[in-house]
Amino acid sequence: MPFYMYRCSKCEGQFQIFHGITETKVDCPICESENSLKKQLTAFNIISDTTADRPKKDGEVVERSIKEYRESLKEQIEQLKEHSNDFKD
Repeated sequence: MPFYMYRCSKCEGQFQIFHGITETKVDCPICESENSLKKQLTAFNIISDTTADRPKKDGEVVERSIKEYRESLKEQIEQLKEHSNDFKD
């Protein structure tokens, strides 16, 4: 399943959501506005390692990709937590 970038027309929040290609998200998880999400165009990422002097095994590439996505997800969760605290006041 791919990541999709969305922007909320109400709170202007921008974030990635991981879902299937046939799914569509319309309600903002930050401000909970209905039908406020618009899918944003993003660049396609290709992971390559040109610094290595030997070809990477598929497992190594997958492990590195998983680690990078986990780090990115942690950052996004922290941003969402910070943003949701703004609405609690």
